Parts: sequence; structure tokens; C-alpha cells
Amino acid sequence: MAGRLEALAGQHGFRAGRLSVRRQATLWGSASRSGRIQLNVLLAAVPPDLADYVILHELVHTRVRGHGRDFWSELGRLMPDARRRQARLREYSLALF
Repeated sequence: MAGRLEALAGQHGFRAGRLSVRRQATLWGSASRSGRIQLNVLLAAVPPDLADYVILHELVHTRVRGHGRDFWSELGRLMPDARRRQARLREYSLALF
């Protein structure tokens, strides 16, 4: 996951902060105000394009807090099918793992 985070960060002009990978019960990922990224180890069990969605989603949070219009506009600019990927990710419930 670290390699993919670095690749997506470089591709889209982000500077990734410290990465933490752990099993989380309710979240696929999170980002702190300082740029620290946490990713759920279970991302390894979903298709790579959905893992990329989560990683880029968290990278965008290092620039735009919350899930308002500015956030979705920026994510959509970088990943035009982000909403479709978000819907597909909902098919993978963390409770099933």
C-alpha cells in the first residue's frame, strides 16, 4: 500500500505524510490535518481500482477537509469516476471481513 500511496501522491502532486496501515472496524481510511494517512489493511482484499479510490480520497483530504462541494470537485477532477467507485466500494462491507 505504501508504494501505491507514493505513486498516486506523485502522479497528482500530493506530498504524502506518514502512513499507518492497520485493521479498522469501520473505516477504509482516514487523513489527519497534519497529512498523516491511515489505511485499512483490508484494502488489499478489494479490487485495485477501489483501493486507489480510497487512497486518493484520503490524499485529497490533506488539502480539503470535510466532504463538501470543494472536496468532491477536487476528487472528481483527479478521478472522474470517483462517485462510481465510491458506490462500488459500498459492496464491500468491512463487517464481512
